[in-house]
Amino acid sequence: MRNNPMQKLLTCLAVLLGMLWFVIPTHARSRENRVHGEIEALDTLAQTVTILSEPGETSLTLLVGFSTVIRRNGRRALFTSLRPGDLVEASYDHASLKADSLDARINMLQIKGCLCALDAERRVLIVRNQVDNEEVEIEVDATAVIRSRSQYVELAALRVGDLVDVRYHPETRLALRLDSRLNLVDLRAGLVAVDPRAGILVVKKSVQSSELAFCLEPSCVITRLGLPSSLAGLREGDLLEMQYNPITMAAWRIEARQYIIEARGVAGRVDAQAGALTIHRMQTGSLLTLLVDQGTVITRLGMPASLAELISGNQVEAHYNPVSMLVYRIRFS
Repeated sequence: MRNNPMQKLLTCLAVLLGMLWFVIPTHARSRENRVHGEIEALDTLAQTVTILSEPGETSLTLLVGFSTVIRRNGRRALFTSLRPGDLVEASYDHASLKADSLDARINMLQIKGCLCALDAERRVLIVRNQVDNEEVEIEVDATAVIRSRSQYVELAALRVGDLVDVRYHPETRLALRLDSRLNLVDLRAGLVAVDPRAGILVVKKSVQSSELAFCLEPSCVITRLGLPSSLAGLREGDLLEMQYNPITMAAWRIEARQYIIEARGVAGRVDAQAGALTIHRMQTGSLLTLLVDQGTVITRLGMPASLAELISGNQVEAHYNPVSMLVYRIRFS
């Protein structure tokens, strides 16, 4: 009986498939599935892990055995090192629901805001969330990574008022990483008062605005007219370019210069005895009241003059300090 070529081919294929069946590992022959989600529960006695892939969906419970490869945060780990709330990717056998591998990592939440309070001894801090302006109390883990101004530091090195980026565990509310940087705001204002002994200065952004009081950061850099200076070297009425912390109201940098602006218009009421005059501004039509003292330089048509010579209706040009309203120079015709 002659062999059928087709029958020989089918026989060879059957033998080859049979050999492959014994070569391919059992877990590869089985129907493998993968699931991504969050660890909802762990049972160390039953050796099971329950994974929730999406909120509102049915959880999946997998068996964990000796052959299950477990990693947490990129490193080999024990089943007992997993935590509810961890993000996990699992591969498992569909028939037996046995996990072949579990790759978990900490599901850290993030909060950015301003450091309002710090208790380094209790390792507790309060952060004002920049999203909703709500204050959140967070405990800092003993192993937390803490950086301030790009340097690794201890918790006590952080300063109230700093801007912080905190990453913490949602279940334990323990902070595992903190990044801190200076929280500085720019301000341009006139100096109203200064007390070098108390280390306090008071400024106003405009005549109508409220006064703001500041203390000095110990490392505050002060310059006046481009030269190094101190709080005692500042003058009332100076124009200040400042950087300060809005929580502590401590100034970190102060650049001061004379604050002089110009006003042109028609002289109104002049009181030489009281040292005061009013100017009707040509551009805005507003009425400006200014003060004159012995240091005010007054000229008429380029020649020295006095305030008594200035009469209502004269064209006048005044250079004055908008904080004190004191005139440095008056020209009129």
